Amino acid sequence: MSEEIHIGSAIRLLIENHQKHTTTQKKQLKSKYRPADINQFLKGIDTALNTFKLQLVGIDKKNNVSSYLESEKLTITKRIRKSDTEKIDENHYVTIFDNNSMECILNHLETKIKKWNSVEDEVNSYLNENFSKMIIVFAIIYLEGENIEITLLKEMLDECGIFFGEKEIDAMISDLKMKGYISIIKVEDITYVKFGWYFKAALPNFNLAKIFKIMDIHERSLTSKKTKQKR
Repeated sequence: MSEEIHIGSAIRLLIENHQKHTTTQKKQLKSKYRPADINQFLKGIDTALNTFKLQLVGIDKKNNVSSYLESEKLTITKRIRKSDTEKIDENHYVTIFDNNSMECILNHLETKIKKWNSVEDEVNSYLNENFSKMIIVFAIIYLEGENIEITLLKEMLDECGIFFGEKEIDAMISDLKMKGYISIIKVEDITYVKFGWYFKAALPNFNLAKIFKIMDIHERSLTSKKTKQKR
């Protein structure tokens, strides 16, 4: 089997693990595909992902982003260029994957029918109610020095008035933890919330000022659309 097919299969594995909100172990790639040179194999994967405007990143033992050549855990994120971080409009929120986009990419990797650069991968989430709530959680953690007691976080979220009680707050925290956006650690008898491995990988340039500007732009856009519909 050619290395190109192995790379396609490896990307499928990375995507499947991404959908499960987990990393891919480098040793898993070594044992499954037995590449002659693992570093060259990883570079091949990253090059292929770049065609989809994605990139391969490594996660170190402290759950920080690092070089995929030096890390034992791997994941994929949207490829972020300097020009991308400077754009502020309603089309650039938080990049996520959905089932339709993943199916499109997976089918292409298996069949090789279409050219890689023809695949549409602009899978930006819409600024809906859940996204707004998620950003509020991130903002509080960010403003508290990226480390906050969980009881204080819950109190502050409750005071925001956008959550429907303790159950919804607990559900949001649990969901963000499961997806790797936050991590929960216990020091002696105190439980803290910090940013998780996937937050650091997917949102390396998290910027509150830009986020809130995007939210304002989106709100004005929705207001404008509603006004036009009434007319």
